[in-house]
Amino acid sequence: MKKLMAVLLAGAMALSLAACGGGDSSSAAAGGSSAAAGGDKPVVKGAVMSPMSGESARFGEQYKAAIEAAMKVVEEDSLLNDYTLEFE
Repeated sequence: MKKLMAVLLAGAMALSLAACGGGDSSSAAAGGSSAAAGGDKPVVKGAVMSPMSGESARFGEQYKAAIEAAMKVVEEDSLLNDYTLEFE
């Protein structure tokens, strides 16, 4: 179950990264090559929009707890060692 959650989270991150990739492809390629040349890991940022107040605020807390649990599994199982993951 933990591995399934980690794989689903990684897939969601990949889809969100691909969906937000609008921009000049030459500048993205240049940034990627400089990161690879410097030996730094590419940063993958994920964001979740959820209510943080009112009656539905508990869902925001549940999303945060789910992301933290998935991140823990990803780190423990070394599933995405080639990337630095960040969430907002």
